[in-house]
Amino acid sequence: MNDFNTKYYQEINERLSSGQPFIFCKKENFKFQNFQYFLFREGINSYLIDRYPIDLVDKTSLLEAIYYEARLFEMFDLNWDSFQEGLESKVDTDGRKLVLIFSDIQNIKKIKEEIETMKEVIESINANKEWKIKVLLGK
Repeated sequence: MNDFNTKYYQEINERLSSGQPFIFCKKENFKFQNFQYFLFREGINSYLIDRYPIDLVDKTSLLEAIYYEARLFEMFDLNWDSFQEGLESKVDTDGRKLVLIFSDIQNIKKIKEEIETMKEVIESINANKEWKIKVLLGK
């Protein structure tokens, strides 16, 4: 079994507890697939979004990648309202917190406006509650 009792994993776990919807981490410090197992042990479902086989170049490609990778089957369309409903339903149905992982921030540089809108949606979902959804970005 992997040893997740390292300083770095503990630091990321503490940062997840902060109020920030986006967490930045150094991708060379760990393998993201291993990190998903760590999160699962902590009661958090995580999805590696940028492994989806298309480039994230616009809102449609971003939402499509999240839809398939996070299995947001309650999401009825590729728009922000549907995205919010799909995330809320996923968290409520699974009963677990959720982290969307983008292992390399370079993969989303082309869609800064869409990422900002995604951040606003996640902040809205997390408003006045214990956090439910976070985004982890590898730099």
